[in-house]
Amino acid sequence: MTSERFGGQAARDRRRKRLNQLVDLARHLPEADRLLIEHIYWHGLPISRLAKATGCPPRTLQRRLAILIKHMSSTEFQFLARRGRNLDPDTRRTACRVILLGQNYRHVADELGLSLHEVRRQMARFRRHLYQRLPPPQWPPPPGGDH
Repeated sequence: MTSERFGGQAARDRRRKRLNQLVDLARHLPEADRLLIEHIYWHGLPISRLAKATGCPPRTLQRRLAILIKHMSSTEFQFLARRGRNLDPDTRRTACRVILLGQNYRHVADELGLSLHEVRRQMARFRRHLYQRLPPPQWPPPPGGDH
């Protein structure tokens, strides 16, 4: 009865695979965010218990978790985490700070000793590299045929 209600073994296997992928992607996050993902999704710690341990309101942790999952689901984050090693070192270093760590351009420029223009240029190079490797969008045909 329980396995039928929750989709059976195949559904549990898919869920476990997604959780493994999520925890694997979390290693690219800052430590506090990585630990939040690991405690909740890998160790199965309830948000309420984690909130008591950290002194943070549960709603704050839930919101942070939702933001992190949305962030890690982005095309840019996944591309950089999985294939970023193919980028030139300067572009990779800048993109990691902006996309993986969520730093703004001015902070990255100050931290790396670059001009704001150079950070923008490197991020444009990263996005060109990314979008050249994505499959073309599949647009639905216009309604009413070939007009």
